[in-house]
Amino acid sequence: MPMTPAFLDSNVFIYAAGADGPLKAPCAEILRRVGAGELDANTSVEVVQELHHVFRRRGRLADGVRLARDVVRLFPGLLSITRADVLRSGDILMARPQLSPRDALHAATALNNGITTIISVDADLEHVDGLSRLDPAGM
Repeated sequence: MPMTPAFLDSNVFIYAAGADGPLKAPCAEILRRVGAGELDANTSVEVVQELHHVFRRRGRLADGVRLARDVVRLFPGLLSITRADVLRSGDILMARPQLSPRDALHAATALNNGITTIISVDADLEHVDGLSRLDPAGM
């Protein structure tokens, strides 16, 4: 478990709110721990936007809006996206072109806010300099 805050990737919320599967329970447990104050974590407005996008694409817009509102309530210090985050995400993409642009932006936002741990199912994030990834299934 990280001693400093961890950044929660969008997939943690998506799996927790999704259909039954092997990642649903571990992701829901992470959110329970955050809500109980047992795990120090944060996320960003870009993650919330991604929730809207994914759930809308899946025909579950109302579920996505509800989830996004829950996330905003859970994280009163929700991280904004800054110019510096956008610029750093480009540097990360150039160093790790296999990353999606959104993952690069999540990594940049975390790092620019002094967060060096990301909780994500996306193993590509393990290769971002300065960032360590925790797999929800192993927590």
